[in-house]
Amino acid sequence: GGGRMGKRPKWGLLQSLYGVPNHESSVARMVKNALEATKKSAEAMQIWVAHNGPAGLGESPRSIVGKDFPPVGGDWGDPDLRESLDKARGKGVRVPLVVFGHMHSHLMIGGCREMAVSDSEGTVYVNAAEVPRWDRSLHEKRCGHFTLVDVDIDEGKVVK
Repeated sequence: GGGRMGKRPKWGLLQSLYGVPNHESSVARMVKNALEATKKSAEAMQIWVAHNGPAGLGESPRSIVGKDFPPVGGDWGDPDLRESLDKARGKGVRVPLVVFGHMHSHLMIGGCREMAVSDSEGTVYVNAAEVPRWDRSLHEKRCGHFTLVDVDIDEGKVVK
C-alpha cells in the first residue's frame, strides 16, 4: 500500500479482501492487532513483518525504502505501517525489529541501497529483498540469499 494507495486507489480491493476500506481503517486494524497480542504478555516484544517498510526512513534513492525508479527520489515507504508503528509504540508495544522487502537491494540507477537502519526508539528495520534470490558464489556453487537477525529476547532488542 503506502503512499501509492491515494494516487492509484486500491482500497476497493483491500476492502473486498480484508475489510480495510481506507488508511484510517488500516492503521486501526494494525494497532488493534498489536495491542491484542500485547495483552497475552505485557513483557512481550513484537517483530513486525510487512511487504514494504514504513514511511519516514529516507528520501534518497539509496535509502532503505527510497524510490530508485523514475522519477527518482522520494520516500516509497508505507504511511499506514509508519502510523501504526508509532501509535502502537506510543501505547507501550515493544517493537525492536521490523522486517520487510519490496525495495530490492540492487538499484535501477546502479549501486545498492541501505538494507538495515535503526531509529531513535531502538527499532531496527531490515529490508530482506535481496534479488536474485539464488545466485552463483565465487566458487560457482549455487547459493541462496537470506537474512539473519539476532534478537536478545530477555532485553527485547536486536543484537546484530
